[in-house]
Amino acid sequence: MKYLMLFLLGVLTLGSCKTSTTKIKKSEEVSTTFYFTRHAEKDKDGTRDPNLSAVGKQRAANLATELKDKNIKAIYSTNYKRTKQTAQPLADELGLKVQIYDPNQLKALKEMLLEKHKKGSILIVGHSNTTPTLVNTFMETDKYAPLNDANEFDKIFKIEVRNNGFKTSEMMTGLTNPK
Repeated sequence: MKYLMLFLLGVLTLGSCKTSTTKIKKSEEVSTTFYFTRHAEKDKDGTRDPNLSAVGKQRAANLATELKDKNIKAIYSTNYKRTKQTAQPLADELGLKVQIYDPNQLKALKEMLLEKHKKGSILIVGHSNTTPTLVNTFMETDKYAPLNDANEFDKIFKIEVRNNGFKTSEMMTGLTNPK
Protein backbone atom coordinates (compact mmCIF):
# COMPACT_ATOMS: atom_id res chain seq x y z
CA MET A 1 0.00 0.00 0.00
CA LYS A 2 2.87 2.35 0.89
CA TYR A 3 4.45 1.77 -2.54
CA LEU A 4 1.16 2.28 -4.31
CA MET A 5 0.72 5.65 -2.57
CA LEU A 6 4.27 6.71 -3.49
CA PHE A 7 3.67 5.62 -7.09
CA LEU A 8 0.41 7.60 -7.32
CA LEU A 9 2.05 10.63 -5.71
CA GLY A 10 4.86 10.42 -8.27
CA VAL A 11 2.42 10.18 -11.19
CA LEU A 12 0.44 13.15 -9.91
CA THR A 13 3.62 15.18 -9.41
CA LEU A 14 4.85 14.44 -12.94
CA GLY A 15 1.43 15.12 -14.40
CA SER A 16 1.35 18.58 -12.87
CA CYS A 17 4.72 19.58 -14.36
CA LYS A 18 4.47 21.98 -17.29
CA THR A 19 6.96 22.46 -20.04
CA SER A 20 8.27 25.96 -19.81
CA THR A 21 8.58 27.91 -23.03
CA THR A 22 9.92 31.38 -23.40
CA LYS A 23 7.69 33.54 -25.52
CA ILE A 24 8.98 36.63 -27.16
CA LYS A 25 6.87 39.59 -26.23
CA LYS A 26 5.11 41.27 -29.13
CA SER A 27 7.08 44.43 -28.40
CA GLU A 28 10.38 42.54 -28.80
CA GLU A 29 9.62 41.04 -32.21
CA VAL A 30 11.54 42.28 -35.23
CA SER A 31 9.18 44.29 -37.36
CA THR A 32 11.47 45.61 -40.10
CA THR A 33 14.91 44.65 -41.32
CA PHE A 34 16.88 47.19 -43.32
CA TYR A 35 19.78 46.12 -45.55
CA PHE A 36 22.21 48.83 -46.65
CA THR A 37 24.96 48.41 -49.22
CA ARG A 38 27.00 50.59 -51.48
CA HIS A 39 26.94 50.29 -55.25
CA ALA A 40 29.04 47.59 -56.89
CA GLU A 41 32.23 48.22 -58.89
CA LYS A 42 31.90 50.98 -61.47
CA ASP A 43 33.51 51.62 -64.83
CA LYS A 44 36.44 53.97 -64.73
CA ASP A 45 35.30 56.08 -67.66
CA GLY A 46 36.12 59.46 -66.14
CA THR A 47 32.51 60.57 -65.89
CA ARG A 48 30.64 61.61 -62.76
CA ASP A 49 27.94 58.99 -63.35
CA PRO A 50 29.52 55.79 -64.71
CA ASN A 51 27.79 52.47 -65.32
CA LEU A 52 28.75 49.34 -63.44
CA SER A 53 31.73 47.44 -64.75
CA ALA A 54 31.39 43.78 -65.77
CA VAL A 55 32.60 42.80 -62.29
CA GLY A 56 30.09 45.20 -60.74
CA LYS A 57 27.23 43.71 -62.75
CA GLN A 58 28.19 40.26 -61.47
CA ARG A 59 28.31 41.54 -57.89
CA ALA A 60 24.85 43.12 -58.34
CA ALA A 61 23.56 39.73 -59.53
CA ASN A 62 25.18 38.13 -56.46
CA LEU A 63 23.48 40.69 -54.22
CA ALA A 64 20.13 39.72 -55.74
CA THR A 65 20.86 36.06 -55.05
CA GLU A 66 21.88 36.87 -51.47
CA LEU A 67 18.74 38.89 -50.68
CA LYS A 68 16.00 37.35 -52.84
CA ASP A 69 14.67 35.21 -49.97
CA LYS A 70 14.87 37.95 -47.30
CA ASN A 71 11.28 39.21 -47.63
CA ILE A 72 12.34 42.44 -49.39
CA LYS A 73 9.29 44.71 -49.76
CA ALA A 74 10.95 47.85 -51.15
CA ILE A 75 14.24 48.91 -52.74
CA TYR A 76 15.75 52.40 -52.60
CA SER A 77 18.70 53.84 -54.52
CA THR A 78 20.31 57.17 -55.16
CA ASN A 79 19.75 58.57 -58.65
CA TYR A 80 23.08 57.42 -60.11
CA LYS A 81 23.52 54.73 -62.75
CA ARG A 82 25.83 52.63 -60.56
CA THR A 83 23.45 52.52 -57.58
CA LYS A 84 20.35 51.89 -59.68
CA GLN A 85 22.18 49.17 -61.62
CA THR A 86 23.25 47.55 -58.33
CA ALA A 87 19.64 47.48 -57.10
CA GLN A 88 17.99 46.49 -60.39
CA PRO A 89 18.71 42.72 -60.49
CA LEU A 90 16.96 42.24 -57.13
CA ALA A 91 14.12 44.54 -58.18
CA ASP A 92 13.67 42.49 -61.35
CA GLU A 93 13.78 39.22 -59.39
CA LEU A 94 11.10 40.45 -56.96
CA GLY A 95 8.99 42.52 -59.36
CA LEU A 96 9.69 45.75 -57.46
CA LYS A 97 10.38 49.28 -58.66
CA VAL A 98 13.60 50.94 -57.49
CA GLN A 99 12.64 54.10 -55.61
CA ILE A 100 15.01 57.09 -55.68
CA TYR A 101 16.22 58.93 -52.58
CA ASP A 102 18.40 61.99 -52.04
CA PRO A 103 21.75 61.09 -50.41
CA ASN A 104 21.96 64.64 -49.07
CA GLN A 105 18.80 64.12 -46.97
CA LEU A 106 19.73 61.05 -44.88
CA LYS A 107 17.89 62.09 -41.72
CA ALA A 108 14.68 62.69 -43.68
CA LEU A 109 15.20 59.34 -45.44
CA LYS A 110 15.56 57.56 -42.10
CA GLU A 111 12.36 59.11 -40.77
CA MET A 112 10.44 58.26 -43.95
CA LEU A 113 11.69 54.65 -44.00
CA LEU A 114 10.83 54.06 -40.35
CA GLU A 115 7.39 55.59 -40.78
CA LYS A 116 6.52 53.91 -44.08
CA HIS A 117 7.92 50.42 -43.52
CA LYS A 118 6.61 48.61 -40.46
CA LYS A 119 7.11 45.01 -41.64
CA GLY A 120 9.33 43.03 -43.96
CA SER A 121 12.76 43.95 -45.26
CA ILE A 122 14.03 46.94 -47.20
CA LEU A 123 17.20 47.36 -49.33
CA ILE A 124 18.90 50.75 -49.56
CA VAL A 125 21.77 51.16 -52.05
CA GLY A 126 24.12 54.09 -51.62
CA HIS A 127 27.77 55.05 -51.75
CA SER A 128 31.00 54.42 -49.85
CA ASN A 129 30.45 57.49 -47.66
CA THR A 130 26.66 57.77 -47.46
CA THR A 131 25.87 54.14 -46.66
CA PRO A 132 27.78 53.99 -43.33
CA THR A 133 26.56 57.50 -42.51
CA LEU A 134 22.95 56.41 -43.06
CA VAL A 135 23.47 53.31 -40.89
CA ASN A 136 24.93 55.54 -38.16
CA THR A 137 21.95 57.88 -38.52
CA PHE A 138 19.58 54.95 -38.02
CA MET A 139 21.50 53.72 -34.98
CA GLU A 140 22.13 57.23 -33.58
CA THR A 141 25.83 56.44 -33.20
CA ASP A 142 29.14 56.76 -35.03
CA LYS A 143 29.87 53.05 -35.17
CA TYR A 144 30.71 52.69 -38.87
CA ALA A 145 33.39 54.57 -40.82
CA PRO A 146 33.17 55.34 -44.54
CA LEU A 147 34.07 52.42 -46.77
CA ASN A 148 37.25 52.35 -48.83
CA ASP A 149 36.11 53.85 -52.11
CA ALA A 150 38.60 51.83 -54.17
CA ASN A 151 37.95 48.29 -53.01
CA GLU A 152 35.28 47.80 -50.34
CA PHE A 153 32.26 46.47 -52.20
CA ASP A 154 31.43 43.34 -50.17
CA LYS A 155 29.70 44.88 -47.15
CA ILE A 156 26.02 44.70 -46.29
CA PHE A 157 24.83 46.45 -43.16
CA LYS A 158 21.78 44.99 -41.48
CA ILE A 159 19.58 46.81 -38.98
CA GLU A 160 16.67 45.10 -37.27
CA VAL A 161 14.05 47.40 -35.80
CA ARG A 162 11.81 45.83 -33.18
CA ASN A 163 8.22 46.79 -32.45
CA ASN A 164 9.36 48.54 -29.27
CA GLY A 165 11.78 50.73 -31.25
CA PHE A 166 14.91 48.85 -30.13
CA LYS A 167 17.43 48.50 -32.95
CA THR A 168 20.32 46.13 -33.53
CA SER A 169 22.95 46.40 -36.23
CA GLU A 170 25.63 44.27 -37.77
CA MET A 171 27.96 44.55 -40.72
CA MET A 172 27.97 41.42 -42.82
CA THR A 173 30.93 40.75 -45.09
CA GLY A 174 31.55 38.23 -47.78
CA LEU A 175 29.11 39.35 -50.43
CA THR A 176 30.48 37.15 -53.16
CA ASN A 177 33.48 38.62 -54.89
CA PRO A 178 32.89 38.26 -58.63
CA LYS A 179 35.51 36.39 -60.62
